[in-house]
Amino acid sequence: MKFVTAVSWIAGVSSVAAFAGLSTFTGRPMQQATGYRASWLMYENSPDGAAKGGGGDQANVWSVLAHTERWICETLASTETDNGNPYSRKEVNYVCETNADSPMIAANMFKRLREARELGQRHGKTEADHKVDQGSNYRPHTLRQTQVMVIPGNENLSGSFQVFDDFINAVNTARRNARDYVTDTSIERLDQEMAGEEAREWSVSVNCAHLHPDFGKKSPEEELQQMKEEEESGEVDLHAQEYAEKRLLARQSPYPTVVVEVRATPPPDWGHAIPPPPPQAADVTDDEDDEEGEGMSEQYKYNRKKLLQKEVTASDIQKLEALFGKAAAKDHPLQTGGDEKKESSEPKGEEHDFYASIGKTIEEISPVSHMRMAQQWITENDEKFSPVTSPFTESESAEVDHAYEFVFTNLAMQKHQASVDNIHGSRRQYLVMPHFLSSSATSLEKFTKEVMNIVKTLPDLDGRVKLSTFHPEHVQQERRSPLPIICLQWTEGNMKP
Repeated sequence: MKFVTAVSWIAGVSSVAAFAGLSTFTGRPMQQATGYRASWLMYENSPDGAAKGGGGDQANVWSVLAHTERWICETLASTETDNGNPYSRKEVNYVCETNADSPMIAANMFKRLREARELGQRHGKTEADHKVDQGSNYRPHTLRQTQVMVIPGNENLSGSFQVFDDFINAVNTARRNARDYVTDTSIERLDQEMAGEEAREWSVSVNCAHLHPDFGKKSPEEELQQMKEEEESGEVDLHAQEYAEKRLLARQSPYPTVVVEVRATPPPDWGHAIPPPPPQAADVTDDEDDEEGEGMSEQYKYNRKKLLQKEVTASDIQKLEALFGKAAAKDHPLQTGGDEKKESSEPKGEEHDFYASIGKTIEEISPVSHMRMAQQWITENDEKFSPVTSPFTESESAEVDHAYEFVFTNLAMQKHQASVDNIHGSRRQYLVMPHFLSSSATSLEKFTKEVMNIVKTLPDLDGRVKLSTFHPEHVQQERRSPLPIICLQWTEGNMKP
């Protein structure tokens, strides 16, 4: 469960002043901010311990959000200049993540990243529609929105900056490496580009940064290395040191926090380049004097002209339906010669060629679902499959951020199930993803390695999780499944100290 509050600035009001007016802990109508109407704040008064993380009630999400908002307000006020504040934002959304399990926190963070990307893509499509409706004089609007996700409940992330820093860095590294994956969406765009049907898409960028109460805190080894470097240099730049301290102070938030910013901008030539004309069907001439008709009889020209002028009727459609219905049958009875007429179930000669040529043009549709297909293949080919403890889950996701969300959600489910069942040992779960990296086994393998890199940064998951893949193009013959499958193996009782 998550609690969300949104803050929007009004044009003509200072960003910092507006932010400061909203950062109050009282339950009375807000009157301080000029330009704002009185409104109630849904923040509950609580002891200072809960607001500052000093052993109070961590479940008080309103105090967590209010304290974070007040800290951001004070930080922005310290950077105010005569030309305004370069760090101000027009709209900021606040989310308090109340889950304490690290896999669920990771899943919800990827969910926020996915929602930010989809928001930017929807904005681009909306602006493109406005461009079509209003003409070339329409000026597109750039979208820029910031979301602050506060994570107060996980002890590992709150108690150690190194753990939180490694976790966020692993997530950002995985997102950067995802640009090289051969996704189904990228293949569709490539096909559209080769066919000349590609639309000019908006540039949507999603950035992810992090804040922490101990941001910038170095390990003893790093401090020793810094002292050696200062000793070797022989002098210390006090101005640079003061600047670095201010930068660190600006990122030392009351709680572990993730800041997600989405920005959608039009392509450079949007609205200026002339779009390519749509493809047109070739015209079929019915002129009797065309060059291709030279040497043909008058009867042929007459019949051809009548055929081109003839309209398709309902009777013609019924004949085609009956024809293709016969082609779909498995057996085609034939009449054989002789005194007594008898049927033969195997077509021969010209009739066999006729049905075979029609059958090649008919696309076969399998009645077996993706889930059923995966279950049958795993049952027959995976010796470690257990019908009692090995569940299957399916996702229709084709985007990488959605796939990360799906995997970590199932990791959270496995962790919870292991604690409830109190069973030691290993259990396997199969994640069926028919539309994710279905054309590249290498990309799917890289994806699982990035998941493991993120898992290794979380102390309560490291040593428990193992991932493997099955894919139609897998290099090993015995692991070539009919569709992409990720095998998630959870081991309980084999944790690292």
